[in-house]
Amino acid sequence: MKKINSYFLNEFHKGKSSIIIKFLRQFLLTIIIPTISLWIIYLAVLNIYFINNTLSIQQTYLENSLSQLNLSFSNADNVFSSLESIPEIIYYLDVYSNKREMLYSLKKSIRVQCEDLRNGNASINSIKIYSSKPGLLYAEPFFPLDDIPLDDNEKQKLMDSVPTKILWHITPVDNVNGIAKNVPDIYAYQKMYAYNYDHVIGYLELKLNPEILTEYFNQFENNSSFHGGLFTVYKDGYPIYSSTEDTLLSVDKDISSMPENTAASSILKNTYTNTVTIPQTNLRLCITGKLSDLSGQPNNLLTLLLSLIICLLLILLIRFFMNIADLSRQILDFSTYIRTSSPDDLTLYQEEPDKYKQEYKELHHLINSYNNLIRENSTLMSKVQKMELLSQDARYQALQAQIHPHFIYGTLENIRMLALQNHDRDVADMIFSLSALIRQSLSISSKAVTMADEIEIARHYLKIQKYRFGERLNYTFKTDETLNEIRIPSFILQPILENSIIYGVSDTFDNCELDVSIYEDSVNIYIRISNTGKTISPERLTEINELLFGQRELSAFKGNHNGFALYNIKERLRIFYHGHTSIHMELDEHFTRTLIIIERSSANVSDSDC
Repeated sequence: MKKINSYFLNEFHKGKSSIIIKFLRQFLLTIIIPTISLWIIYLAVLNIYFINNTLSIQQTYLENSLSQLNLSFSNADNVFSSLESIPEIIYYLDVYSNKREMLYSLKKSIRVQCEDLRNGNASINSIKIYSSKPGLLYAEPFFPLDDIPLDDNEKQKLMDSVPTKILWHITPVDNVNGIAKNVPDIYAYQKMYAYNYDHVIGYLELKLNPEILTEYFNQFENNSSFHGGLFTVYKDGYPIYSSTEDTLLSVDKDISSMPENTAASSILKNTYTNTVTIPQTNLRLCITGKLSDLSGQPNNLLTLLLSLIICLLLILLIRFFMNIADLSRQILDFSTYIRTSSPDDLTLYQEEPDKYKQEYKELHHLINSYNNLIRENSTLMSKVQKMELLSQDARYQALQAQIHPHFIYGTLENIRMLALQNHDRDVADMIFSLSALIRQSLSISSKAVTMADEIEIARHYLKIQKYRFGERLNYTFKTDETLNEIRIPSFILQPILENSIIYGVSDTFDNCELDVSIYEDSVNIYIRISNTGKTISPERLTEINELLFGQRELSAFKGNHNGFALYNIKERLRIFYHGHTSIHMELDEHFTRTLIIIERSSANVSDSDC
């Protein structure tokens, strides 16, 4: 009986065990394995989606970050245009043949303007100008063409480039095993032409500020947003800069075959790559890392975490589009302002910071560049108008017209009357003086004359006027003979003497004294012309001196021709002596004086300067 009971007990336990095993097998096959498989598939899909999404976000960030860098590169074109619009540089490279002239222009204007351009553009580190012109004064910023840091192929490529084409040159620094430890130097080159673009007169070089690349690269080095990816810069398929000295990923050898702006991954190699290209320099920026660093570890709250991530992404996406919309409105307002502006009346664009949610540095920089361009354009237009108004032909034609017809007619009438009365020596002297004066006035050119020649013409003029006015006019010359060889523009004294005769002597019947004094001191040379007779009114004196001191525009000046003649003389002296001179009128108790002051340091100029 006991054996039977034990047998049934054993069978019961065996049946119970088989049921448990069968249940466990069914539970495992129908519940556990499918659930785990689904979770694995779900996590794999989620992981792939997360990786692709992460790479896409990294790629977008990488491409958007180029906007500020591209703006710095575009500034090079603006600086090149500004350099080409500086006439002193063109004169230095193509016109000047005298090193004294070059030195004066270099110290007085060119260096100042180049420094202003460099200081006005934070993206520019240095400006150099190369030339192969023999006899050129090579001093900063001018350098011989042989010093240009380009190899023969790049030199030839620069010389064969079309006008306004920029050649970019990248120079790695502190190489270690072929890869630079510091950011590379970036240079921009462009040919510079003469005014008529018929020949090349030099080559411009701009070096970009290394801080631009440094700040740009720093945002990618050890950036948690890129999950520890390695940042590397390639040129023509070869690495020239890297954020680390560690061994680069094997994907680097395939960089040259990848599209310019793309994100790629390799599950088998467990690697990913984000790449973007700077078109101007042919540099390719790459972020390379491991896929395992991109994916996170799932947990029991994966669904909640996923929901939170989706909500966060939606919030970020909405914010991003709101910022884009705000930026688009600002760009649209700016572009509309430019499109609707009249080309003949360009004005500065005024920003309205309270109108928008935030201010964008890139757009602000673009607006500043536009406003600076408008200012430079206004300055250039003013200079062009000034050059047109003061062109040599117009100035000397106006000077010839200052010898009034009534003066010539009166002189000829005096000669005729003297000839009818008696053929004496006075007639011959008068004819000689008149001939010399007319001959000199008809041969006015842009060449300078000596002080002695100018005094001689003044003597002939006053000699003729002496015959006209007789005892009513007495004149004296007090000149320092050591100044006879000083070069001055032609016909400076005669218009002033003519004003003295017309407005001082001819309007009175009293005897008049006219005095011409030319003297010097340790600092200046003085030319003083004084006359008695009718004196100028204080009001008229104030108007003329305001015109001569630049306090009144010529277009707004009203009155007879004496002010215009003095303005003409003032402008010619200013151009000839490069601004180191002045002219004004004075009123004494009995005298009306015109005083010309010339700095001694600028008195020895050549004919070509006039």
